[in-house]
Amino acid sequence: SNQTVETLIFLLYACGLRLSEALNLKVKDVNFQDLTLSLWKTKFHKERLIPFSPAVSEKLKQYLTLRVKRFRLPSTEAPFFCHARGKYSRGVIQKRFRQIMTGLGLAKTKPRPRLHDLRHAFAVHRLYKWYQEGCDIQNKLPYLSTYMGHVSLDNTQVYLTITTALLREADRRFQASFEDLAKTP
Repeated sequence: SNQTVETLIFLLYACGLRLSEALNLKVKDVNFQDLTLSLWKTKFHKERLIPFSPAVSEKLKQYLTLRVKRFRLPSTEAPFFCHARGKYSRGVIQKRFRQIMTGLGLAKTKPRPRLHDLRHAFAVHRLYKWYQEGCDIQNKLPYLSTYMGHVSLDNTQVYLTITTALLREADRRFQASFEDLAKTP
């Protein structure tokens, strides 16, 4: 359904998940009380607990309410995202995403938008937010790497491309740090 695809896309971006991680979520893996997702047997055979925001909680609750109306109350072992015959496949979701991109006039852009780009955007936006907060990025990268389920920092750094906004923020911090040195006596 459209609600399923919308909720999935929102979750992929908001939590930086891989598509397979979102599709493998079971009802019991979404903890609304603690605002966490339990991810099991992900890429590299990792398990992790992912916190999510109240906005994500609200979106997931709306989806679950709709799901219950359509398919009755699910067992805790049931897939969180499902259709009448069961769990969604990667191919179906990727096809729907391409249809959305076509409808938005983005299907022929180069490079062509992919669902995995939402994970990339999550990482870049997290880095940018840390820059804005004045954090030491080198000390934060291991947290991002663990959160994203990477084996090493090298895997995380692939996602951290320089954006115009990030360059502006880095320049602002650089100028603020060295402003006194740049002044001539």
